Amino acid sequence: MKHVRVIKRICFFIAGMVSFSVMAAPPNSSSVLADDPAAERADVTLVIHSGFEPDTVYANRYLKGADHSVSGDASNWDRLNPKLDRCVFRTLITGTGDIDIIPDPENPENRAMKFEILSHNGLKGRAQGAFKFRAEEPVEVVCFIYRWYIPEEWRAIADIPEEHGWNDFFEIWSKKLPEAECDVFDKAGSFRVNFQFLENPDVEGQFGWEMRGENKSYDTAVGPARWRRYNWNAPVPFGQWSTINGFLVKGDDPETNPLSKARVFVRIKPDGGEWRTLFDVSDERTEHSHRPQSGYNSFAIFKNYTQAKNVDYLLSQGKRIYFLYDDVRLRVGRLP
Repeated sequence: MKHVRVIKRICFFIAGMVSFSVMAAPPNSSSVLADDPAAERADVTLVIHSGFEPDTVYANRYLKGADHSVSGDASNWDRLNPKLDRCVFRTLITGTGDIDIIPDPENPENRAMKFEILSHNGLKGRAQGAFKFRAEEPVEVVCFIYRWYIPEEWRAIADIPEEHGWNDFFEIWSKKLPEAECDVFDKAGSFRVNFQFLENPDVEGQFGWEMRGENKSYDTAVGPARWRRYNWNAPVPFGQWSTINGFLVKGDDPETNPLSKARVFVRIKPDGGEWRTLFDVSDERTEHSHRPQSGYNSFAIFKNYTQAKNVDYLLSQGKRIYFLYDDVRLRVGRLP
């Protein structure tokens, strides 16, 4: 029976403690990360630079300590210093999942972070990690660059015979935070920019990218989407390491405010390949439409989040639902 072609999405975040003896080994992830344009920006500060090596030391006061391999704990960084002076790192697992710092299968002397979904909770499966900033020092400019491995197993979502929902891999939130707390936020007045890769509904087997800006209201988890963008011209680099690089600048509607600096830029470069721009959007709002916040405060760089039926299908086909990360750099700042 011919399958109905539908949009299928995917997410990216960290997975954990699973033996790599039963997992296809990705190519070597180099610990040298080049082409980092934000390194020259004077308006941003390096928050974290970690290759997940045993002797890695965080860049400055925001996150302190050396990397240590996770062994059952939700977050190695919180284990070092659970209440940091400006930023906390939080992980979230929905269903069951694993988060771990593991040796690179192709280069055991190199280490990478892994996020994996093992089961769902009946609705969704998730293994993710996010940096959360306190309200007294809001962020208006976010710059990120890191290495990302997308296993070949993810291609199997093209074979799912029924319509299904989201597969998110990255998001940045502007949330209304009461009393400078990082873990509680108002259910209204929040906004996120969300990313996913997905199958082209018009071309069987072709994968591309989606980015969307979404409000959050009192009675919905997210939505409605204020805007969406698609890119079918940059292939999703399954089965290899790539470098993701980009930035996001807070701003309101450029049509009503000509001085708005709103912009989102994201690009990707597979190892051995060239940079491909995924999105460069400067004509959309990047904050809540009617309750603008003072800045961004949650950065889910590591996100692996998908619907329950997708988890069931991939696991039934013997697929592992994970991503690997290495050489993560996050910079934040304020607008002039």
